[in-house]
Amino acid sequence: MHKPESSNSLTNENKPVNQSRRRLSKVAIAAPIIATLAARPALACSVSGFMSGNASPGNDPRCEGYGCTPGFWKNNTKAWKVYSPGKCSSYQGPKCTSWDPDITGTTLGQILPSNCSNGGAYFSQVASSDTLMSIFSKAVNRQGNIAPGYAEVCHYIAAILNAAASSVSYGSTVADIQAGLCKAAQEGKIRYFTTELLARLNERGCMFDAWGNCEQNFTRDTAGDTCIPICQTGTHWDSGVMKCVPD
Repeated sequence: MHKPESSNSLTNENKPVNQSRRRLSKVAIAAPIIATLAARPALACSVSGFMSGNASPGNDPRCEGYGCTPGFWKNNTKAWKVYSPGKCSSYQGPKCTSWDPDITGTTLGQILPSNCSNGGAYFSQVASSDTLMSIFSKAVNRQGNIAPGYAEVCHYIAAILNAAASSVSYGSTVADIQAGLCKAAQEGKIRYFTTELLARLNERGCMFDAWGNCEQNFTRDTAGDTCIPICQTGTHWDSGVMKCVPD
């Protein structure tokens, strides 16, 4: 929004500049920014980094790799791999418009850690018997916005679906995500693990289209079972560093 023009006859270009005031203003602006940054917890950019106790973003805080959001998985059930959203009774393109209540899909309990010593409830808003799609249906709207209180479980589910569909591009396996949740529960860091780390990993850019095929600029890997970025000639996708590197 543009500021209203000043009635002062001097234009911005002709007004004298008070250099001392300018320096003080810069200091005043910079101080709260520095304080805000210092107050933020350091963020590991991988589940393996979280598991190893490395809370530093390392050399690349942008979190290389790819991941699809909870909204994508909720709205594009034909892209699901391994796990089932349940029985859809009516489709409009790749989007399900009506679910059969008598035929359920994968439940939350089926994707939770099975050997975690914590053993308690991870997400208080839902039950382990709830299906993944039923959770998405009540927590995520068509625009992909997550209802208050559901971000933790929704980002965990999305991370599992990402890892199952393309661990090479996502950078973590299903077992990695489950072990990370177990560690987070033991250390009281579930919110940090899900809404900060997994949320960032889930929002890096989707490798699938609505039908579950490789998105534009992605291709099947040599095994033919997962989507990886199309790298420029003379480079190849390195899943170790999650980026295209020279041959």
